[in-house]
Amino acid sequence: INDIIKITGEVIGKRFKFDRRQKVDANKKEVIYLVEKPMFSMVYSVSGIPKDGEKISGDSHTTKELSNGLFVMALADGMGSGVKAENESKVVIELIERFLDAGFEKDFAVKMVNSVMFIKSGEDNFSTLDICSVDLYSGNGEFIKTGATDAYIVRDKRAKAIYSSSLPVGILDNIEIEKTMLTVTAKEAE
Repeated sequence: INDIIKITGEVIGKRFKFDRRQKVDANKKEVIYLVEKPMFSMVYSVSGIPKDGEKISGDSHTTKELSNGLFVMALADGMGSGVKAENESKVVIELIERFLDAGFEKDFAVKMVNSVMFIKSGEDNFSTLDICSVDLYSGNGEFIKTGATDAYIVRDKRAKAIYSSSLPVGILDNIEIEKTMLTVTAKEAE
């Protein structure tokens, strides 16, 4: 497999990696999948602390690499604190994961999550939602924020605020999606 990856890369002029999927075609022959190797990779850490006096945090998160080369990080903060807030944020994160895994675009996924939370709004189910996606091939990043406090990108000893004036998901039946774009060059990533 390593020889196949090397030869394919030399012929096509791109870097490849072995995709773990295995398939047997109609002729009962094994098919090997190669995918273009991304230029970038993600290193991340997650930490959470419950509100003073609480044992449970109202925050939930996910990090995942999608098959299209996007690395997605999402953070939801349920309104209030404790178990109720935790349940709200878990629902938002689980829905985002399902929509993205199904291949839907981030904008559509956020709108669908908003619709689900709005339908349940009689129960006051609101949650902030931050989504950051990075294209591991190009270095382009996109931030979607709904109702959350400012986020900061720190690089070269400078900070850039990412903010939004939109409301949390579940408050209005139609949500405005505000995006902030960021590009990282290969030199900056070193």
